[in-house]
Amino acid sequence: MRSPARPLGESISQPDLYGTPDGGGDVDRNVLRKRRYPDDSVESLSKSMRDMFKNINSMLKDLKSSQDEQFSLIRLDMSALKKQNEDLLTANTEIISTVSKITEEQRELKTRVKGLEKREIKSLDYVGILEQQVENLDSKIRETSIEIRNMPTDNNAQMMSAIEKMYKVLQLEYDQRDIRCAYRLPAKQDLPRPIVVEYVGLQKKIELLQAYKLFNRINKEERLDSITVGIAGDRRNIYINERLTKKAQQLHYQARVLVKNGSWKYCWTARGKVFLRKEEGQPIIEVKTFEQIAAMSGQSCSED
Repeated sequence: MRSPARPLGESISQPDLYGTPDGGGDVDRNVLRKRRYPDDSVESLSKSMRDMFKNINSMLKDLKSSQDEQFSLIRLDMSALKKQNEDLLTANTEIISTVSKITEEQRELKTRVKGLEKREIKSLDYVGILEQQVENLDSKIRETSIEIRNMPTDNNAQMMSAIEKMYKVLQLEYDQRDIRCAYRLPAKQDLPRPIVVEYVGLQKKIELLQAYKLFNRINKEERLDSITVGIAGDRRNIYINERLTKKAQQLHYQARVLVKNGSWKYCWTARGKVFLRKEEGQPIIEVKTFEQIAAMSGQSCSED
């Protein structure tokens, strides 16, 4: 069976839990109360907290002291670095000043060197001019002289006799008055001493050289030699040339090398000068310098 229905607004449970029921009587009440701690526990906790704070304060003081000490060391290091930096700046300033002085001195030295180089160039040009003047003077002195090589003679008398016989062989008129002087030059051991003949005039020298070349051209098999001019002993070919200066001799030698190499066809000397001709009918070139011969040699190589 169902329970009878309750009126609206009526509660199922007792609303006043802590009140006295209508029936009366003593009932135990559950009362909520705050927990109480013993006094000694509170004191112990307070002491622990104070000790902990003391320890913290001590640690903070130690930390601060350590940091202060470290900061002090850092300040010292910074001061030392600052001092070093100042010293470096001072040294750098001195170095810059020194470098500036050295640079200025270097500029002055360069200027002086350039001046000396210009003076050296002028001096070399002047020396070249003087050398050329000496060369021209020496060539002028030797202009009327010839040099006879490979003609064995023991003394001056034999030398003059051999020269006279040579004139007869070359079919020339011999007149000792045409000869200013004749003398022998030093020579290597076992070689005949070269003979220098200086003429009074240039024409007699030219006549002798022409007659010598003509004789050898006609008598290719029996050129002018010591037996031909009546000198006893072994047969020796006699060579007659202009008496050249030392420079002209070197130029003549190098010019003849060009002829031997086949790059030039003709080489000869006249009045102390050296001449080259590449082919018959082409211009005659006077050889004056060694650089000129080097250029001719290079030109010939490039043409080949």
